Amino acid sequence: MKTEESSVPIRVGIISDTHGVLREDVKEVLRTCSHIIHAGDMDRSFIVSELTPIGKLYAVRGNCDGEWASSYLDTYPFSIGGVKFFLIHNRKKVPYPRPKVDVIVFGHSHKYFYEKKDGVLWLNPGSCGRRRFYGDLTMAVMTIQNGSYEVEKITFGSEEEDARKLSKENSLSIAMIQKILTSMQKGKQINQIAKELSLQAELVETVCRIAVTHPGVNAEGIYNKMEVNRINE
Repeated sequence: MKTEESSVPIRVGIISDTHGVLREDVKEVLRTCSHIIHAGDMDRSFIVSELTPIGKLYAVRGNCDGEWASSYLDTYPFSIGGVKFFLIHNRKKVPYPRPKVDVIVFGHSHKYFYEKKDGVLWLNPGSCGRRRFYGDLTMAVMTIQNGSYEVEKITFGSEEEDARKLSKENSLSIAMIQKILTSMQKGKQINQIAKELSLQAELVETVCRIAVTHPGVNAEGIYNKMEVNRINE
């Protein structure tokens, strides 16, 4: 499929690996775009339902997308504003010889990647769903005009900002953080801890991540890092 070049700037939101989480700050960025590219691992059908009213959606199926996504292809070539794209979830599965396109968009690694090689841009927007133990939450916005493009990397809230928001919602205490740490040390999984303590899994994951990435920190240190006192004033 080929589209003509446009003299009017076209904004394209590029995301991947949302894994059943569509953050409000991500949607705010996407609402400024007329086209949305999702490089797979949507993980839940409601992601599609929420994205399609925002802009024209181009998506492929990722390894975590179940039967509900059977209508989505593993690869998807298309054009926007005269720029040719090839969309796939896993970079390792890009066919050879390489597609004759301007941009190859992929995901899977949850890590932002931007590299131009032999006239082709290889772009992984990273993950903008649930925060993991490593890396930032990111996406990309591409502006296309007259057949050329520019790419902006968007990084969302720091670990501390997410932690403050979650702690405010859950009125987290030092004692509760200690219970999370104790359960973590016993080898319990995040979802199990969340269920036993009646907490959001995302909150438990955040506490565990801070504990892992800041060796030696205790419950009070995590509490202070999440700035619960300031929030609850």
